[in-house]
Amino acid sequence: MKQHLNLFYPQWQGSGESKDILRGAKTIINSKLVNFPFKSVAVSEEDNINQSNDILGYDLIISQLKNAQQIIDESNPETIFTIGGGCDSEIPSINYLNQFYNNNITVLWIDAHGDLNTPKSSDSKHFHGMPLRILIENVDNELDEVFKYKLKPSQAILIGQRDLDKPEIDFIRKNEISIYDDINKIENDRKNIIEQLKEISSDNLYLHIDLDVLDNIDFPEVLVPVEGGIKSNQLIGLIEDLRKEFTIVGMGLVEYTGSDISNNSIIQYLLSIGSHLSE
Repeated sequence: MKQHLNLFYPQWQGSGESKDILRGAKTIINSKLVNFPFKSVAVSEEDNINQSNDILGYDLIISQLKNAQQIIDESNPETIFTIGGGCDSEIPSINYLNQFYNNNITVLWIDAHGDLNTPKSSDSKHFHGMPLRILIENVDNELDEVFKYKLKPSQAILIGQRDLDKPEIDFIRKNEISIYDDINKIENDRKNIIEQLKEISSDNLYLHIDLDVLDNIDFPEVLVPVEGGIKSNQLIGLIEDLRKEFTIVGMGLVEYTGSDISNNSIIQYLLSIGSHLSE
C-alpha cells in the first residue's frame, strides 16, 4: 500500500472576506462520516485581511501555504487527498506530487472556473482565482520560490468550465491547454472523452474538484455558483471511468459552503474515493 496523506487545509482568505468555505470545510471534517486519519494545516480566522502584491490576504496565505508544504514534505506521501477551503489550498499538494512523480502527472481541473488569473489580471485580487496559473507560470517572486516545480501547460486539462475571464481564455489559447467545456458532451460522451484523455494524459492523474462544477440547481452549496454544470451522478460516472483507466495519485475537494453532508451523496462519494487513493 502506498504512503497516503489526508490533508485538511481550510484556507479561506483566497476568496476575500467571506468565511463560507471555512465553515463548509469544517462541516465536512467534523462529520461523523469522516473516520480516517488526517493532518491539519492551521489557518487564521482573523477578520481583517490586507492586500499586498495584488493579492488579498497575501501575508497570511503565504505563511499558511508554507506550513502546508512543510507538513506534506515531512509526510512524504505517494498520494494526497486535500479537503480544502478554496482552490488555492491545493497548490502545495499538486506542487509536491508533480515533483514526486517527476512531471509524470496530469492535473484535471474539474471546475466551473479556470483559476488562471494572475495577481495583475485579477479584478477581485482573490487568490482562489489564481492557483492553476501559479502552478504553471512564474507570477510572484515569493510564491515562485516556494512552489518552483512548475507544471507544463500540457500537464493541465480543464473540464467543466463555464465562466472564464478574457486573460484566462488568452492564456489557454496561447498555451494550447486542452479544455472540455461542453457539459452535454461531458455527460453524454464520456467514453470518447476518456479515449482522448488516454492519448494526451499521463497515467497518473490529480483530480481537482471544485464543487461549483456541478449543476447549480442540483448542488447550490458552493461559493461561486455558475448556471448549468454537471449532474452529481454524471461526475461520479466520470470519476469511476477515470479510475478504471488511470492511477489517481491526488485529489482535492474544495469550495463547499453547506452545513450538513449526512445526506449528500456526492461528498460522501468523494470522501470515500479520496481517503483511499493508496489502495
